[in-house]
Formats: sequence, C-alpha cells, structure tokens
Amino acid sequence: MKKKLLFLSCFLIFTLYPFFVNTSFSGEKGAKSGSVIFYEGKNKILCSFKVEFAITEFEQTMGLMFRKSMDKHKGMLFIHKDDEIRHYWMKNTYIPLDMIFIDSNKTVVDIYKDARPLDETTISSKAKARYVLEINSGEADNCGIKRGTKVKITIDK
Repeated sequence: MKKKLLFLSCFLIFTLYPFFVNTSFSGEKGAKSGSVIFYEGKNKILCSFKVEFAITEFEQTMGLMFRKSMDKHKGMLFIHKDDEIRHYWMKNTYIPLDMIFIDSNKTVVDIYKDARPLDETTISSKAKARYVLEINSGEADNCGIKRGTKVKITIDK
C-alpha cells in the first residue's frame, strides 16, 4: 500500500508540475536568485549569468526540467553542501545545456558541453564540485570559460 501511494505521489508531482511552473526561465519573481560572474586575472570579467538558485532537494530534483527555453546569459546554479563528484542527467530537460562544475574555492573544475535534451545518460563531474551551473549550450565556449577560471557568486536582495 505504501509503495502504491509513493508511486502515485511521484507520478502526480512529475505529471502535474509542468502545468504549475513557468516553462521559460527569465528570472521569476520570488525565486532565490543571483549572479555568477566568471573572471580571469584580478579584474577581467569574461561573462556574467543571472541565475536561479536550486538549493532544496526538490529544487535540485526538478532543475530545468520541462522548461522550453532559457534566455541568453541566464542559468540555474545548483548549490550543494560540500565538494563531491556530481551526477546529473537531462531527463525531461528540453534545453541543450553546458554544465559547469565549480568547487568550494569558486574555481571551475570541469565543464560538460552540449548535454543533449531528454538524454537520461548520467553526466558525472571529473572532479569534486560544490556548485553546478547549467547554462545554454555553447555559452561556456562563447565566454572563454575553462578549467581554472575563477567565479564570483552574488545574491540578489
């Protein structure tokens, strides 16, 4: 009985979720948000992204699933408690993405480019990361982001 109830609950959440969320991310009001800034040297800014934070287990589970588009220089920053090898997938994600893995020192430690929409293959970081930034595919290259690039994370007030 408990298994059936759990299955039904999960089924309803994943089935009805798209009808209750904005399927395009352009910085929804009320969402926890901020910016991720990539730079080299002391002051040379490479790129800046306006991001929605995914902090809770539910936010991280849903991620960018069911969203049909995302504006340029927007993204989602997954914030974990510590540095670990991170595992992601593209289930129910319709936007091709670059995934940037960032450690607790705010340094890029890995980049997975051009994750394919709806692909359920596990994408794992090659190094331990605390943060994972998902942005539109191609933006990591366009901004010159590479392993070793430094990052600053700001929070909107």
